[in-house]
Amino acid sequence: MRFGIVFDFIFNVQNLITMTLHVTADSIISDVQQEFNHLFPEFKLEFLFSSAEHLNPFCQLHHSYPFVSIRELCTFNQKSSLDINETMTVAQLEKKFRKKFGLPAMIYRKDGDYWLKKASTGKCTLKH
Repeated sequence: MRFGIVFDFIFNVQNLITMTLHVTADSIISDVQQEFNHLFPEFKLEFLFSSAEHLNPFCQLHHSYPFVSIRELCTFNQKSSLDINETMTVAQLEKKFRKKFGLPAMIYRKDGDYWLKKASTGKCTLKH
């Protein structure tokens, strides 16, 4: 695991999976994605940037770049954490990533051999 990112995995009394994601400006996007996918394999976490995003003014990246730090993508300069549990909906988690870290998260659900993003995915829980 690269410097700047720490995950705590908890199985609580109700046997619900809870993940606490600790992020710093030096956290690498691919580390966040791998740990999320490890716990929630039916879902894929992507960060898709457009020219409308409030990126770091020195950033020239405008799509999903997994091997860069958060500092390179946005002006997030603090340490923060995010609790993720399997009862949370996809839409709730996407909003939390935006609010906490300024990251435009998109979560896709696996359907056979394909990753889908459709309106109904936002209503799915991570336990789905």
